[in-house]
Amino acid sequence: MPLHLSYLLQPLDIGCFAVVKRSYGRLVEIKMRTGINHIDKLEFLEAYPSVRIEALKLETIKNSFLAAGLIPFSPNRVLSKLNIHLRIPTPPPSRGSDSSRNFTPKTPFNGKDLRR
Repeated sequence: MPLHLSYLLQPLDIGCFAVVKRSYGRLVEIKMRTGINHIDKLEFLEAYPSVRIEALKLETIKNSFLAAGLIPFSPNRVLSKLNIHLRIPTPPPSRGSDSSRNFTPKTPFNGKDLRR
């Protein structure tokens, strides 16, 4: 498996936990606007159930597995998100005669250059 790919393959990270993060962030933002700049463990535990209900809906879970290409199995769904650049290595210089060492390859731009 290529490096740094697990975020595309873990359905709960793709859907459910992203929703938890957004929902909790909204709750914290609301509290900050009212002047509360610190949330302790008890306040977190009070806020979490509403966040969890929003994030762990059956539809969100299904969409998470769909986005990960697991159900239905569809590896192309994940592969299409990858930005793969193939690199072709430069061939080593040839060991030819002195005249071939002085030759610099150039792309022909017209028929005359091509025949040369």
